[in-house]
Amino acid sequence: MKKIVTALLLFSLILSAKTPMIEKSDSKSWGIEVNPFGLLSLLAYDDDEDEYGDAEDEGRGFSATISYFDNENGVEIAIPIFYMEENYWGWHDAHPHQTYHTNISLNYRKFLGNRTKGFYYGGFGVYSHLNGKVKNDTRYAKVDKFGMGAEIGFRIMNPDGDWSVYWGPAFRMGGYFGSDNDLFVEDTLGMTLYDKQFFWDIDFLKIGVRF
Repeated sequence: MKKIVTALLLFSLILSAKTPMIEKSDSKSWGIEVNPFGLLSLLAYDDDEDEYGDAEDEGRGFSATISYFDNENGVEIAIPIFYMEENYWGWHDAHPHQTYHTNISLNYRKFLGNRTKGFYYGGFGVYSHLNGKVKNDTRYAKVDKFGMGAEIGFRIMNPDGDWSVYWGPAFRMGGYFGSDNDLFVEDTLGMTLYDKQFFWDIDFLKIGVRF
């Protein structure tokens, strides 16, 4: 009987020692956010003709974010990725052209509470690659530039459990180092925003899954 009691006590001590480790492990998780309209634009690439038989402008893009959540300390490390490709065939411009825009950033977000939900604030570093026709010229140019900025946002999420769907708006603003700004034809909103020295951006349509 004494041996049984001793074994039960040891077993209880082992469980009590492991419980904090299990809870700490569960407090870390990953998430993937995508813009569903961006996925639809990849599938429905527009290459039709207009009513006059001319080729219409066409474009496709993709917007997603990979996140690491520290639910114990209320911190999110995020890597947003944006890509846009658009073709202009010349009905509104004397020279048909293409534009390419890639934007990748590393974001640190701190939530007001100790969980990854509710309001947050943070900062980020950003890299942009722009490739398109120079404004008022027939030449093409490529620009690679780096910048920094700050953001605020709100996250609707259940940080407990095995997985959860999350959503939330965010507002970012920042600026680039260097002088390679305001160079390209201003045909697209994305190209226009990140062609400037100072920029702003809004997240509203991304939906994520935490696992």
